[in-house]
Amino acid sequence: MKNILKRILNISFVSLLALILFIDVGAKEEVKENKFLKIYDIKEKDEVILDGDKVISFYEETHEEIQILIEEKKEQERIAEEKRLEEERIAEEKRKEEQRRKQAYDYSIHILEHSDSEIVNFALQFVGNPYVYGGTSLTNGADCSGFVQAIYANFGISLPRTAPAQAYYGQSVSLDDIQPGDIVSYSFDGVNPGHSALYIGEGLIIHASTPQRGIRIDNLYSMPLYGVRRVI
Repeated sequence: MKNILKRILNISFVSLLALILFIDVGAKEEVKENKFLKIYDIKEKDEVILDGDKVISFYEETHEEIQILIEEKKEQERIAEEKRLEEERIAEEKRKEEQRRKQAYDYSIHILEHSDSEIVNFALQFVGNPYVYGGTSLTNGADCSGFVQAIYANFGISLPRTAPAQAYYGQSVSLDDIQPGDIVSYSFDGVNPGHSALYIGEGLIIHASTPQRGIRIDNLYSMPLYGVRRVI
C-alpha cells in the first residue's frame, strides 16, 4: 500500500511540475503577443523590450543591461529628432530662397520694362549666377568687384579690379543724385570700402553677394554704405 501511495504521489508531483512549466512557457508566449506592454517582469531577470507598441525581443538580461538598451533607444530617438528639425530648417531656408528668387525675378522684369539704362538691363540677365572669389566671369562666377568690372567691360569701359579701387574711381555722387548704373561701395568695418554693387533703380542694387547667395538683387541699404561713384 505504501509503495502504491508513493508511486501516486510521484506521478502527481511530476504532473504538477509539468503543468507549472507549461503555464510558465505559456505566460512567456502570452507576454510576447501582448503589444501594449513596455517592460514586463516574468521572473527576476526576464524582460520584454518593445519598439513603440511592438514586441521586438525577449531578453534574459540584468537590469543594468536593460537600462543601457533603453538609453540607446532614447539616444537614437534624440538623433532622429535632431535630423528631422534640421531637415525642416533646410526646407524652410530653401522655401525662403525660392521666394526671394521669384521676387528678384519680378523686380528684374519690372526694371527691364521701365529702365533706360543699358548697363542695368545687361546686368539683370545674370541674376542667379554663381559668386566665385577672384572671378570675373558673368556666367561661370565672379566676386563683387569682378562682376562690376565685367559689366562695364561689356560697354568698353575699363574699371579697377578691386572693390577699394572702384570706390574711388570716377566721380563722387550723392545719394540724392544716384542713378541706375552708378557704382555703390560698402564698408563692413565703417572705415574701408570692401564691397561693390551696381545701382539699378527703385532703391535696389545688383551685386555678386556671397558664395551661398550668388549674383542677386538687394536693397540699397542692405549693407553699410560707403559711397556712390559715376563713371559715365
